[in-house]
Amino acid sequence: MARAISVHHGSFGRATLYELDRPLTTHAHREGHLIFYLGGPEASATINGDRYAISKTEAVAISPWEPHSFEPSPCGQKHFVLTLYIKPMWFLENSQSAEFSLGFGTPQVRVTPTVEMWIGRLTSILLDDQPSERFDGFLFETTRQCVDQTWRSAESRP
Repeated sequence: MARAISVHHGSFGRATLYELDRPLTTHAHREGHLIFYLGGPEASATINGDRYAISKTEAVAISPWEPHSFEPSPCGQKHFVLTLYIKPMWFLENSQSAEFSLGFGTPQVRVTPTVEMWIGRLTSILLDDQPSERFDGFLFETTRQCVDQTWRSAESRP
C-alpha cells in the first residue's frame, strides 16, 4: 500500500511524504523527481533497468519520462520516503542558468550533510502541515544541490 502522509502542491509541482510497504510497478512521470529515505528498512528503485539504493546515504534522481519502479526490502514492512515531483519549467524559470532543464546526470544521489539538512527542512514543513513561504526556496535548494551533484558525477565518469 502507498499512503501519502503529507502532500504540498505549489508552482514547482508537489512534495509528498509517503509510507510504502509494497512494490510500485514500473511507470514514468513528466516531472523530474527525487526520492529520499526517511525511515524504516532501506529500499531500492529500478531506473531504466538498473537498480539503485534508497538509504540514509543514497537517494535517487529520476529525469522526466524515465521508467522506474520502487522495491521495498523486505516487502510488507513500512518504508518512509520524501518524494519531490518537480515541473521542469519551474526549475528552469528559477535557476540562474538556462543550462538546467531538470535532467539528472546520474540516477544516484549521495546524501551529503548539506542534502540531509535540506531534506530535514522540507520534511519538517510537510509534517507541520502549515503553509510556509520558505517551502519553495527549500525545495529549490534541495533540487539544485542534487542536480549539480549528479552532473558532477556524470562528468567524472570515464
